[in-house]
Amino acid sequence: QVYTATYIKSRMTSPSIRARGGADFAEQEHGEPETLTALEALNESPRLALLGGPGSGKSAVADFVALCMAGELLGSQDVNLKLLTSPPPGRKDTKDAPPKPQTWVHAALIPVQIILRDLAAQLPNPGVKTGAETIWNYLTARLEQAALGAYAPHLHEELLSRGGLILLDGLDEVPEADTRREQIKQAVLDFVTSFSRCRFLVTSRIYAYQKQAWQLDGFETAELTPFGQEQIERFVGAWFDYMAQLARLTPDDARGRAALLKQAITRNERLTSLAGQPLLLTMMARLQTERGNRPLPERREELYSQVVEMLLNQWEGLKTQLGADGKRVIEEPGLAEYLETGREEIRRALDKLAFEAHRDQLELKGTADISQGRLMDALTQASKKESVKPKLLAKYVRDR
Repeated sequence: QVYTATYIKSRMTSPSIRARGGADFAEQEHGEPETLTALEALNESPRLALLGGPGSGKSAVADFVALCMAGELLGSQDVNLKLLTSPPPGRKDTKDAPPKPQTWVHAALIPVQIILRDLAAQLPNPGVKTGAETIWNYLTARLEQAALGAYAPHLHEELLSRGGLILLDGLDEVPEADTRREQIKQAVLDFVTSFSRCRFLVTSRIYAYQKQAWQLDGFETAELTPFGQEQIERFVGAWFDYMAQLARLTPDDARGRAALLKQAITRNERLTSLAGQPLLLTMMARLQTERGNRPLPERREELYSQVVEMLLNQWEGLKTQLGADGKRVIEEPGLAEYLETGREEIRRALDKLAFEAHRDQLELKGTADISQGRLMDALTQASKKESVKPKLLAKYVRDR
C-alpha cells in the first residue's frame, strides 16, 4: 500500500569498471548517468547487485518485486505487474503528458526468494566445497517443510527451461567467520551458471560489497539513492491514506497528520536528511501516527530516542489470545515479564551496550557489533530473577 519506487545513483557499472576507476570513470566511459529506478536497473541487467546503506530500502525492493510477480502469476487484480511498473514519483516527463510507467519487458517471472543469512545457517561444515546443489538443497528442504516437496522437480524444470527471478537478500549479513562468505559466494556463482536463463538480484550494504574479494563476477552494480522530496511526499500521503483505510484514523485526521509531517520534514533540514532513508521515514510516519497533532522533535537524538521507545513498546507488548471464557490469556510474556524486571532497566542495559559498541568500533563504517554473550550478560544483570539460564534466555530472545 505504501511502497515507493527508489532510484539508483547512476548508470550501472560492473565490478571491473569500478575497480579500474570507480563511478567517475564509469560516467566518463558511458556519458551522463541515467535516472533509472531499481526495477529498471533489474530490467536492464540479468545479474544485478543492488547496494545501499542501512534502511535504504534494498530488502523492500526485493520483497515488492517478489510480491508483484507472484500476484501477476496468480491473476491478482490489485498486486501485479501494473502495480510494479507504476510511474515513480519525481520522474520528469514531457509537459502535459502523463508520467510514464517504469520499464519491465520480461513478463512475469516466478520469484524465488532466499534470505542469505538463513542459507548460511544451513551450509555444510567450514571448508567443505559448495556449489549450485547447496542452494538447490536449501530450496527443496524449504518446500518439504511446507509439505510441497512434490513441487521441487516442476520448479527445477521451470527455472531451467523458462527461467525465473532469483532474489538473494542480505549478502552483507552472512557471517565472515568460518569461511561462510566464501562458501555463499561460490554457491551463488555456481547456481547462476547452472540456471543461466534466470535473472538474479543480490542485495548488500555498500561497505561490504566494496571489498574486491566479495564482489560477484558477472554482476553489475546499482546503488540506491535517498528519497527525494516527491518520493517523501508520496510515501507520507500513502501511509496516512492507508491508516484511514484501516480505520485507525478518520480521513480528516489522516490528511491533517500527513500535512503536519510533510511540513515538518520540509522546514527542518535535519528531518529532511533523515527522511531520505525509507526506514527512518517509516519510523517518522509511525511516530506521527501515534503522536497525533503534536509535531515531531527537531533534534536527531530526541527523534531516535522516541523511535527506540516506540519499537520497544511494540516488541515488548504482551502477546495475548482470547480464552474459551472470552478473557484474554497471556500467550507469551514480553522481555520485562520474562526477566521479572522493569522496561526502564532493559532500556538502560541496551543503551549501555549500544554506547560501548560505538565506542569500541575502530572504523566508522559497517555496523557496530554486539555479541550474544555481551547481550546475555547485560540482560541477566538487568533481571530481578533469582537465576537466569543464559541458554534459555538466548533462545527466548532469538525466537521472540
